Amino acid sequence: MKGNGPNELLSSPWVKQQNFLKEQGRLKAIIYSFPTGKSYKMDLSETIKNKALRMRMMQDSFPRNLTAFIVLDSTTFLCKEINEEHTRQIRYILHKGEKTIPENLEKLNFSSVRAGEDFNILSTATKCNADGSRIVEAPNRLNQINVYSPDGSFGKTICVGRQLDRIGDVQDLDPQSRKRTYMDLVAFPDFFGALYLGEKRENIGKEMSKKPVIQFFDWDGNPLAEVKLDRFVSAYAVDLINGDLYALNYNMEEMYKYDFKEILEKLNKRSD
Repeated sequence: MKGNGPNELLSSPWVKQQNFLKEQGRLKAIIYSFPTGKSYKMDLSETIKNKALRMRMMQDSFPRNLTAFIVLDSTTFLCKEINEEHTRQIRYILHKGEKTIPENLEKLNFSSVRAGEDFNILSTATKCNADGSRIVEAPNRLNQINVYSPDGSFGKTICVGRQLDRIGDVQDLDPQSRKRTYMDLVAFPDFFGALYLGEKRENIGKEMSKKPVIQFFDWDGNPLAEVKLDRFVSAYAVDLINGDLYALNYNMEEMYKYDFKEILEKLNKRSD
């Protein structure tokens, strides 16, 4: 329901920005309301079974308008917010209401854009693994992937290409000439997959657009496989039970299905 009342949201939550978990055999989702800073736990299994919403508020005091809200466990969250100058993306761990910034997050927080510049240069898709011990970020405008632990003990930056993109060089380009690098990021139990395009924004979705690839890594950042797709897509998902890959082309409003069994079997073997 839309609104300010109990169990109402001001806008529809994006599915891929939510945190899903299983409790006592039931599928649940933790939903963060970006405009209000409230979080809710929704029992998806009971909602579908009873055809009536089963949701309750968890907390109403999270910061508003976070750029990322990742549930690591029941009392620990990774939060990202933009600084007052809109030049940096500040990451921190929120544990029982207290903020901490481990050294590996401080290094990432140091990146900045010029005042008044497009902040999306620093934007990332962010996911975590099942036990919350690893976090992965895939930037929308830079050719790198960051993998790190919330306790500060691990951090790795993966470069796609000969050298990392310099933020200053990206800012000097015309906005339409800047590349869109990572389109989508999906977390799996033993690995993650990042959908990489590397195409200028002005060409995205057009006939001349590059065909993206899905780059698979284990949770320590070691490469497992690269899957080249035969057409432009903007998002994907994998059915781990039936071994199918589904890909979406948002420009054409088309969805494609691929037999992914053989690749999935190899990925599971390599990640063991």
